This record gives sequence, C-alpha cells and structure tokens, in this order.
Amino acid sequence: MSFFEDIGRNNAQLSHLRTALAQLPHSIPLGNSKYNFEHYAPDPERVELYGSTEAALNNVLEVTFAPR
Repeated sequence: MSFFEDIGRNNAQLSHLRTALAQLPHSIPLGNSKYNFEHYAPDPERVELYGSTEAALNNVLEVTFAPR
C-alpha cells in the first residue's frame, strides 16, 4: 500500500470512530442496576493468576462482553 492509501484508510477509520464516539452519552447514568460494580471484588484466584486486580477485572469484562 502506498502512503496515500494508508492515509485514506486511516481517515475512513477515524471518521467511523468519530461517528461511534458521538453516539455515546455525555455522562454515565447513576444507579444503573444492570452493571452495578459498587460492591465488586475481584476473585482472589484471578488476581493471583493475572497478577493484579486490574488484570483480573479486565478478564471478567472480556469473558462477559466478548465471549468467543
């Protein structure tokens, strides 16, 4: 691919991203009962396995929202 084809493709991808981001709400509504993380505590075994609470949470989110 040439440099200009790459730029054109990147512009199209950025335009798509801009459109998708424009559809997001300006704020996250409070009291969302479907995704309530208020009392979330990561599984200690996953923290041990993945090395941090952030990685354990990331794994839970991947399994929940991006199943294979």
